[in-house]
Amino acid sequence: MIKKIIALLLCMAGAAAWIVVNQTQEKEVFRQDEEPLLDRVVVLDAGHGGIDGGVVGITTKTREASVNLSVTKKLAVLLESAGIKVVMTRTGEASLCADDIYTKKLDMRLRGEVIDAAKPDMIISIHMNSYPDPSVHGAQCFSYPGSAEGARLAAVMQESLRRYADSSNKRIPKEEDFFMLRTSSSPSVLVECGFMTCPAEEKLLLTEDYQDKLAYAIFCGVFGYFLGGQSAADQPQAAA
Repeated sequence: MIKKIIALLLCMAGAAAWIVVNQTQEKEVFRQDEEPLLDRVVVLDAGHGGIDGGVVGITTKTREASVNLSVTKKLAVLLESAGIKVVMTRTGEASLCADDIYTKKLDMRLRGEVIDAAKPDMIISIHMNSYPDPSVHGAQCFSYPGSAEGARLAAVMQESLRRYADSSNKRIPKEEDFFMLRTSSSPSVLVECGFMTCPAEEKLLLTEDYQDKLAYAIFCGVFGYFLGGQSAADQPQAAA
């Protein structure tokens, strides 16, 4: 039933052709004996928002915050359809505090309060990247320095992004002292989905199709981690 729901939702999201090509992927992610996954809570953090737009696209000047939110909402639909409880730090274009009193410190504190209240099993912060060299591209995952579980989650997520979104991606997960990675003891990962400063990747990041792929790849990474800390691609396939 879950596999049918996921396929239906992806088709409704405009990914019908893609799901046909990848119709066996659900077998790599779902197993009938994994009912405890239904009790999991995942916090999804769409980076930036409101007056803080984040980086802007090199060609279109699109604000990162809007792209973050779009990918995050797609990911939320997938996780919720699989029975996972999702808590989002923001669900609209606004930040967590009004623009006229906005400070990064206050915004981060309010996000931390959402996370504390949720008592999550996992935290995923979605962002878009930037770099002075426009040729630099590729999604990359970050974990908090010294966090073994965070590093394992980042490794699983990086492999899932490579397998399901961009097979040419050679990036490896790294450790960074980002606020969203140290606000909780729960396994946390910050996913930089790609570079808005690379014209070719910016174009991809703004398409529904590629956003669907990113959301699905991260979704597979969530299950890969919960099913033993390996990438979804390394999990045993369910019986046909």
